[in-house]
Amino acid sequence: SGSAAGSHDVPSSRRPSRRLVVALDDAAAAADPVHRSAASASRRAALATIALASAATAGARAPYPARALVDDANARRVFEQSRRSVVGLADYTPGGANGGYAPRGTGVVWAAVQQQPGDDDDVGVGYVVTNYHVIAPDHLPGRNDDGGIKGSAPAGPALRVAVADAKTGDPVWYDAVVVGTQRASDVAVLRVRLADKTRAGDASAALAPVKMGTSGDLRVGQTCYAVGAGDAGLAAGGASSASSSSSASSASFRQLATMSAGVVSGLHRSVPTKNATTVRGAIQTDAKVPETAAGGALLDSSGRLIGLTVTPYGKGQAGVGFAVAVDDLMQVVPSLITLRQIS
Repeated sequence: SGSAAGSHDVPSSRRPSRRLVVALDDAAAAADPVHRSAASASRRAALATIALASAATAGARAPYPARALVDDANARRVFEQSRRSVVGLADYTPGGANGGYAPRGTGVVWAAVQQQPGDDDDVGVGYVVTNYHVIAPDHLPGRNDDGGIKGSAPAGPALRVAVADAKTGDPVWYDAVVVGTQRASDVAVLRVRLADKTRAGDASAALAPVKMGTSGDLRVGQTCYAVGAGDAGLAAGGASSASSSSSASSASFRQLATMSAGVVSGLHRSVPTKNATTVRGAIQTDAKVPETAAGGALLDSSGRLIGLTVTPYGKGQAGVGFAVAVDDLMQVVPSLITLRQIS
């Protein structure tokens, strides 16, 4: 009964065959010719036990496929729910390669504003939150060739935001302007406006604000997901020529959303940023946060925003990611939108 219990714990592919047990027994008997004819049942049982233990040890060391540690059905649901709320940022140069777009990072749709006919340029169609270091220094207000007048448009490539079309997944481009920053927290707020006016009122091109959560009640060990914009690439159709329209250019370039899963592995952490500042009260996670996902969303298991992902100064460590807590964002972002502070 002991051997039967042991075999129950060993995968069938790892169980010793009867041939192996017999061979071991014969080898032992050959080494002891005086008692060769007296190979007892107890010796056979002992050899079988040794063989089973050896197989079990080998099985423990074998590289079995990793068991799923993530609820994949829920992960897919969260991804589908949030993928349009996480957007890709890009520099835009008309006539440039890849439709004129060069990837810059990730952002999160904070709010959508209903635009009315006759609204001036001071009213956008929505706001996107990202990291300060993602847009600095090229897109900070006042960085231009005309003496750095505060509030004037930056020189060089324009900043645009790609929102996934709800039907096709192709990028819908929004023009973006930085309206507020807080360097100490590595946070920047963009006001965005639909670039292709012909799609105004098109629900599939509309902004999809992220669902808000809270970070004050987080516990270490909770499941979380980091969603960001992946590596940029060309879609079918290749690069556009300089004479291509805005919609044609956008069809040639896309940043696909990515997701990594993990747990909240620490709270109230201090993180050195790429801005030579330190973010206080940050969330730590083992979900992977590459630089392309900086400024992306850290979500709870219900798909609610609990943090804005941030990449620390230096190379970082494998299995360690960080995010600015959403409760802190709620204190910073509204004032940046209202007061348009650049700090």
